[in-house]
Amino acid sequence: MEGVKPNALHRELTWPLRIRPEMKSLKSSHLMIAIVLLNALAVIAMELSLAIDLSLETNRMLVLPVFLLNAAVAIVGLWRPYRAAWLVYLVASIASMLLFGATTPIAALWAFALPHALNHIIGGSLNVIVPVSLPGRNFS
Repeated sequence: MEGVKPNALHRELTWPLRIRPEMKSLKSSHLMIAIVLLNALAVIAMELSLAIDLSLETNRMLVLPVFLLNAAVAIVGLWRPYRAAWLVYLVASIASMLLFGATTPIAALWAFALPHALNHIIGGSLNVIVPVSLPGRNFS
């Protein structure tokens, strides 16, 4: 291979070994937009499941993909400049799922902090009573 520059030869030999072509790098702002959209989707799914009383299986089909996408975005964020913040968000996401069953930390705040904040703002007049289903008791 006379007349071929070493860089061109190297490029020709290594090109088939590339798994994928060069891609533009994701920016942190793109990941933040994805997180905001996933949080909005999580809150909508949570409110929808409460409003129309979805079955457990249907609720799982709504919740699990949102949680997995949220975790995937946080894991991708670990390769961005703000690694510590993305790690904290990933840990908060896993903790909110394990402790509260919420797909994102914002959804956990929406579910647990918002009713208490509204109750405090309104002045204690927001009294929502949710009957607990006990064996042998009918609350109809």
